Formats: sequence, C-alpha cells, structure tokens
Amino acid sequence: MCYPNGRLVTYLLELDVREEFRRQHIATSLIDESITVARQRGSTRFWLSTCGHNEVAQSVYASLAGVRKPLGDVNYWWDP
Repeated sequence: MCYPNGRLVTYLLELDVREEFRRQHIATSLIDESITVARQRGSTRFWLSTCGHNEVAQSVYASLAGVRKPLGDVNYWWDP
C-alpha cells in the first residue's frame, strides 16, 4: 500500500500452511522472505493479522519479533 505521503507499507493477506506441512517452519520462512522482499522494494512497514482465537499463528508472529497492536484486531507489525 502506498500512502499519500509516499510511504510504502506491505500487508500480507491469507497466509496458510496445509495441516500436513505445519510445524516445519514453513510459515516462518514465508514471512521472513516476505519481509525481505518488502524491504528490497522500499517498504517501510510490514504487517499481517489473524483471528483472536488463532494462538498458533500468534505464537509464530511473536517468535518473529512482530509487535502486536495492543487493542482491537490481532495485528502484528515489523519495521523491515
């Protein structure tokens, strides 16, 4: 997303790993690579969101040093 001030922010939508492939660090690798690509393209922030009941996703995002938005939706932010 490009804001009117020219700031580029990247939002990752719909990350899912098939159940039989979970717990193999695939989501972690996909997010790491997405942040790398965002940084290479000049993005100043990177974010994604998940449901409040998805504790597995929240633990993955927190393990990647994502900063959780304190109120409202479950959003995590990174400054690439």
